Amino acid sequence: LCRDFGRAQTSVADVFASGEPSARQLGELVEFCKANGITTIFAEELASTEVSKTLAEEVGAEVKAIYTMENAEDGLTYLARMESNLKEIYESLAG
Repeated sequence: LCRDFGRAQTSVADVFASGEPSARQLGELVEFCKANGITTIFAEELASTEVSKTLAEEVGAEVKAIYTMENAEDGLTYLARMESNLKEIYESLAG
């Protein structure tokens, strides 16, 4: 997807490895988002969205929920979850 839309993927997994990010880590995320014009913060459907909401508020972005692929949330199939995720991602990139 990144290649097709001319984007680069950046992971914040290390930030959340030990729970919620520290104030310093959140500040670094805010600076990264501002510097890179981030307009959408994707949050996993089953995870707490409080940090994502805080980050989005700080940078003027919106939060969109996406499904994880390892759990059959809402009783949806893998393909239905992937289709939903792709729709959310596409809409955020096209908008």
